[in-house]
Amino acid sequence: ANPSRSRRVGMRVRSRVGRSTQRQLAQASSRATPSSAIASIGECMLELSADGKGAWKLGHAGDTFNTLWAMRALLPDCEADYVSAFGDDPFSEQQIGFLREHGVGTAASPKIAGARPGLYAITLDGAERSFTYWRADSAARQLASDPSALQKSLSGRALAYFSGITLAILDDASRETLWNTVEAHEKRKDAQTARELVQAKCHLVDQHPGQRVVRKHLHL
Repeated sequence: ANPSRSRRVGMRVRSRVGRSTQRQLAQASSRATPSSAIASIGECMLELSADGKGAWKLGHAGDTFNTLWAMRALLPDCEADYVSAFGDDPFSEQQIGFLREHGVGTAASPKIAGARPGLYAITLDGAERSFTYWRADSAARQLASDPSALQKSLSGRALAYFSGITLAILDDASRETLWNTVEAHEKRKDAQTARELVQAKCHLVDQHPGQRVVRKHLHL
């Protein structure tokens, strides 16, 4: 697939967790018990960053993955899973191994034959960072392709987190599956829903479908 490009000035390599998200995670930390289970839903991408000497460093990053990393720091005794979909290629296996090495499971996330992780590269032009993406056929786009597996992945969670980017990479049917599954788990008497709405232009979602998703599920 052709890469897409975006440019940002002075942007850090790894995205930061927003202040409102930090407050939500801190509140969750105060309520959590050692038997709590938390999950983050989305796309963990391969990250290529130049070392300045002509070589490239391979890492793993993504908005919901970075948030789960912060949750692990806040809730070290909790079971943590990254809910997504993974390919069956060596890079996917390496990614799953990296998660497990750092105490993060993948629950019942499906493994998609022939699929692979999304990839982005960071290049520098002075102080300006440029991002090039290859993610059109990312395995994570199929994270809701198996509703029963998604339901199993989210069952019994004390906290489940996803973002607008999670929704943006899914087609309409998969978005509906994800919302229905999350809302089913909101029925618990002690369930709390925290939503952070950031209005911005996103190249992953056309304007009108994006507005429909927001209006429908925020009851606007």
